[in-house]
Amino acid sequence: MRSSSESSGSRIVSFPPSRHLSRVRECAAILDAKQGSEADAYWKSHCRGMAERLVSLGCTTEDASRQVMEFHHCVQMELMNLHEERAGFGSQQA
Repeated sequence: MRSSSESSGSRIVSFPPSRHLSRVRECAAILDAKQGSEADAYWKSHCRGMAERLVSLGCTTEDASRQVMEFHHCVQMELMNLHEERAGFGSQQA
């Protein structure tokens, strides 16, 4: 994760959003409960807000975009896990 340098010499380092497991799970649960345009609107708003927060913390727009995409991937994987568990695939062991 990139950090910003302030004129005072302090640095701000943001924890990557994709590593916030509780937020990943929360977003996946919310998206799972929503359908169609309501889900799209929620997701776009959430990702836009996340990118804006990262830029305000000093990330470049490119880094913020990459982090949002990593978060997106983690949420999609969590949604797949939720659906597999419901289908009975998550509880089986090899």
